Amino acid sequence: MIEHMGGRLHCCSQQARPFTRLSPKNHHGAFSMNAGGRRLSLDIACSGRRFSSEGNYGRDAQKGESKIIIPGRGSGQDSQRSQKLSTSEQGKGSGGPGVGSGLVGIEGRPTGNTFRPPPGFMDGDPSELGGGPPSGDPMVLMNRVKAGTGHWHELAKLLPALNAAGYDGLFIEQETGVTRATQTTWTGSMQVYESLRRASTFPNEKLSHFDQEGAEELLYEMRNLGVSLRPTTAEYIADNNLDPYEATVLSRAVKEHERRRGQKEGFSDAPGDCLAFKYYRDALECRQEGAMAAAVKKGLQVAVTPDATKTLRRLIEAPEEDAAAPATAAMLQILRLTREEMGFKTVPLVSSLDSASAADLQALPEVRQSGSFSAFTLASTNPNQQWVGLPAWNILLLARKPFAISVHECSAVPAVVRAAKATTADDKAKLAGPGLLVCDSQPEEIAAQHFYVVETEGALRIVEGEQAKQAASVCAQILFLCRPPSAVGSIASQTSQLLSV
Repeated sequence: MIEHMGGRLHCCSQQARPFTRLSPKNHHGAFSMNAGGRRLSLDIACSGRRFSSEGNYGRDAQKGESKIIIPGRGSGQDSQRSQKLSTSEQGKGSGGPGVGSGLVGIEGRPTGNTFRPPPGFMDGDPSELGGGPPSGDPMVLMNRVKAGTGHWHELAKLLPALNAAGYDGLFIEQETGVTRATQTTWTGSMQVYESLRRASTFPNEKLSHFDQEGAEELLYEMRNLGVSLRPTTAEYIADNNLDPYEATVLSRAVKEHERRRGQKEGFSDAPGDCLAFKYYRDALECRQEGAMAAAVKKGLQVAVTPDATKTLRRLIEAPEEDAAAPATAAMLQILRLTREEMGFKTVPLVSSLDSASAADLQALPEVRQSGSFSAFTLASTNPNQQWVGLPAWNILLLARKPFAISVHECSAVPAVVRAAKATTADDKAKLAGPGLLVCDSQPEEIAAQHFYVVETEGALRIVEGEQAKQAASVCAQILFLCRPPSAVGSIASQTSQLLSV
């Protein structure tokens, strides 16, 4: 322990020798002392303060306080001053006091320096991060993002490492100021940038165009394009120095050209023609001639092939024959049919169930339908053969050789009454009237749940599947029984209201 007593400094030890007198060497605060047979020098640096005759220095001399402040252990205002207490050993030629070595004790061993630089500090240039994913202390990577050292695509490579370390986009935004929207743009654009860097068809000298600040907005929309379409699109952006909005429009135009197959309209795969195809479609959707002409003008400015230019000019240039044609007041109504309106099936018609025979059924002609309007061809040599058009239901379309048998009175056919479970007079009254038995003359197999037309003693009969299996000749399978629209009431007013036999 070092104490000040009456203008002298004393060192008090807890060993046998209680005091060791320190003698001043000069007025600058240098003292000498004897400790353990060795003479040591003690220097006190007072940071510009003068040592008073009472043993104090500076402003503390006015208060009558005597103390020595060691850096890191003082208090009050004086503890914030820069002060140093050092000793040097003279007996062994160890040299003067070391810089930054702190306080050297009697044992001659300096205390350890606890400061350590963070891991990865000053490890290379951030611009060299393109060789692979960065590694190191996440806070060091965070500081690099915050400082913005390097290009945007180099900083974008740090984000996956931070996410892997457990830092989400919100934390990165709070620490670095880079918004989550910008982080998303960096990540998507970095993938496009790397695909351009690896592409052999993209000039390397034009890659520097996308190193500038904000260039990620030029590449972000190209993430939706295929790898083969990106080089030509990026080269067009660099050559024409497009801004982010124009680059977005171009990338979407290239995608639309690919999806809608613009080659059929005369527009090539060149980025200029893809953009012209976009303006061509905009012109088709315009109702005012002025807006259409403006869209065509934009398309002509970017079109690169003669076919694309010709297609655009065709929209604003009227044909010569139309210009010379006289005006007329006649109007032509144009209608487009629906699939439901074209859904019909033509089948041959047998005049009556009572008078027909098995030979008549076998001699029925086939019908072939083709074309956009389902035009049918009748391969029949009988000029008196009748035909009937029915809705194109699936059960009718799946039939191999369909035909229809006319029934004059449905309530008089026992099989129809039995199938409809008509037990009362009112039920039989609902069955009264004509109908058509639609059949298939080439059934795949005989099943118990269907009705069939068989020939018995030269006449046609309707029997169930179990009886048809025992019959000698099965002429056809009955698909359904259809009724005409009802003239009174709502009974069977729809085609779906039919009786399955």
